[in-house]
Amino acid sequence: MSVDQTASGNWYVQYRIKGKKSPIKEYFSKGKLGQRNAEARDLEIKALKKRGVPIHVEDASSNRGIFVDQLTQQYLDHLKRIGRSELYRNMIACQANQYWGNVLG
Repeated sequence: MSVDQTASGNWYVQYRIKGKKSPIKEYFSKGKLGQRNAEARDLEIKALKKRGVPIHVEDASSNRGIFVDQLTQQYLDHLKRIGRSELYRNMIACQANQYWGNVLG
């Protein structure tokens, strides 16, 4: 597990999951906030591994479905982790409630 910065300045955390060939990378915003969020996620992953809790990454090729509200919540959690403002997250949540469910439902 490591925290590093891309050439463009975005922070990311990289870790391995048992059974996966390639390491997983989770990206965060630029600056001190992005660095803090990446370091916090790194500590969270280390704690999960230390406790023996498996870390799951959704496989896009799996046959398991996901509901629009679950996908929206995962996206909102991601936005919070990368440091997007509450105002922006609320706008996304409103759009999801008003439009996405009707179109994708």
